[in-house]
Amino acid sequence: MREKSLNYPDVLGRLYRLARGGEKYGLDATRALNDQLSDPLSSYRSLLVGGTNGKGSTSAILDALLQSAGYRVGRFTSPHLISFAERIKIQGTSASQSLICEVAQKVLPLAESNENSFFEATWAMAAEAFKRAQVDIVVWEVGLGGRLDSTNVCEPIGSIVTNVALDHQSILGSTRRAIAFEKAAIFRPGRPAVTGCAESINLLQEHTDARVQLAESQTAIKLPLRGAHQLKNASTACSLLDALHIDYELSVLQSLQEDGKMEQCGQVWVDTAHNPHALVASLQALRKVMVEHPGDWVVGFGAMA
Repeated sequence: MREKSLNYPDVLGRLYRLARGGEKYGLDATRALNDQLSDPLSSYRSLLVGGTNGKGSTSAILDALLQSAGYRVGRFTSPHLISFAERIKIQGTSASQSLICEVAQKVLPLAESNENSFFEATWAMAAEAFKRAQVDIVVWEVGLGGRLDSTNVCEPIGSIVTNVALDHQSILGSTRRAIAFEKAAIFRPGRPAVTGCAESINLLQEHTDARVQLAESQTAIKLPLRGAHQLKNASTACSLLDALHIDYELSVLQSLQEDGKMEQCGQVWVDTAHNPHALVASLQALRKVMVEHPGDWVVGFGAMA
């Protein structure tokens, strides 16, 4: 018997009940779910973006550049800041509640029967939503690590690992070498593999048969996102598209906005830095802000779980 139509609160409630089972690491369950959905991944091309920090911004930059090249683009990111719908973007806009309910009607019964995790189910909803939206290409932001992350079930035409630093050590390993092993698994031999971090390239190259390329610095980039790290993220995105021979309009980045990336909210500057490596970059950007806007400053720090 067909389930009654789901509304948006129903969808979120059922998804978050899946979260009680904890996260799972491995690709078998996600591959099985993709098969049960009749392989939505085959409907479009994919790019993978991993790394300790900067992968969200780099994904947003890729999205904008690909749209400028005439592609219809899907983007999967995690976690969200305010609304679950932020995780599934089509042409830079969060998926509608109606589309989310439509794909959940198909995905949730399977995910619940399979005892999939919250992330696996969310990935599947995104994969199906992108198929229904008839996108040409999807930018998948890796959730955690890379090797065993659900996003890694796709066969990307190219991949980025922004950098390798210490984070999630209880899961990924206690050294940069161990973490590089996990992240390098999103590269594919014979396909563009790019990093924006010179200090990480040798570690990544140890763990992949792909030829890892260091992103070339792009001096012509004008980007409203603050911080030298964002210029590096943009250069990394451009280097991947250059390797794929995709023509784009660099000027579209002049109007790019991303919530929570050194964002000014009244008299408060908000940034989503959540580990020491990211915090260093944010503090460097904040120092420049303080020079540009002299006055009395009060600096405080908070953490998002």
